[in-house]
Amino acid sequence: MLQESSQAGQVVVRRIDDLEFQVVIVRVHSDAADVLYLDDGKVEPGVPADEIDWQSSDGRRLSTDHPFFQAALEKVEEMEAMTAATTSGMRWEQGRFQEEDGAVVLASCVSVLTPQAVKDWDSDAAAQACGAGLRGVRSLRKKMEAEVPAVATA
Repeated sequence: MLQESSQAGQVVVRRIDDLEFQVVIVRVHSDAADVLYLDDGKVEPGVPADEIDWQSSDGRRLSTDHPFFQAALEKVEEMEAMTAATTSGMRWEQGRFQEEDGAVVLASCVSVLTPQAVKDWDSDAAAQACGAGLRGVRSLRKKMEAEVPAVATA
C-alpha cells in the first residue's frame, strides 16, 4: 500500500537490482505508481510500491504544470489507451475464428480432423517437414536424396 504522503510530482528513488534511479511520480495507484525517469525521460506505468524509496524525496517536487511532467502524463494515458484497444470480438465458427470485420484465423488442423485421424496423428512426421526453417530445409534435403537415383561410376 502506498503512503498517504505520496503525491504526483514527488521526486523519489526507484530501486532495480541494487541500482538507484531518480524518478518523478506521475500518478499514484493503490499499490503501484506511474513514474517518469529523470535521466532519460522515459515513462514506466505500474511500478510496484516496494521498488520505490519514498523517504528519499526530501521534499523535492516537480511542478505538475511543468511541460516535462505534462508530457509524461500524456504518455501514460496514451499507453493505457493502447492496451485497452487490444480486446477482440472474435468468435468460433466452423473450425476457425472469425473477427467482427470478417478476418478469418484458421485453427490447428488437428482440431478439424476426425477422432480417428487425431488418434493416428504422427506428430514426429509432421514436425520434420514443416516450415521454411531448418527443419523444412533438412526435410527437403532428405526427400531429394531419397528421390535422386544413385549414379553408377564406371
